[in-house]
Amino acid sequence: MMRRVWPITLLAVFGVQTGLAEKPKPTLENRGWTSLFNGEDLSGWRVIGDGKVTVEDGAMVIEDGPSKEYSWVISEKSYDNFVFHVRFKRERGNSGIQFRSQQDGGMVVGYQADIDFDSDWITGHLYEQDGRGSLAKAPEGLVEMLPTEEWI
Repeated sequence: MMRRVWPITLLAVFGVQTGLAEKPKPTLENRGWTSLFNGEDLSGWRVIGDGKVTVEDGAMVIEDGPSKEYSWVISEKSYDNFVFHVRFKRERGNSGIQFRSQQDGGMVVGYQADIDFDSDWITGHLYEQDGRGSLAKAPEGLVEMLPTEEWI
């Protein structure tokens, strides 16, 4: 079964900003975070597959390529220990966030947190791509609780 990468918008790391004018607004850097995505271009990232990857309104947008096969956007850096925060907008289709993964030819293998609203591999399901398969299922009813057309 071929999985499709549908338009999904990712923000690698985000911070909460205060509205107090007299204090400097917190940034990712002064809070000890390292942003993986600069919100402007794909510097530091590479694409595997024929998917179309663009930056729109500060977010990474990934769409199917002509083959409708898998596509990945991979950081050019490796990270040992990390806490990863991501925001996405719910749209139809199947996608996910790979982590602790490696490129293997034209694929990426390793752990994936699914973002999917159309199949049994629903959002929140943890899966090992080309490995053990399902690792942890998402709580029942999770997809129904998630808002549509909003950032999560």
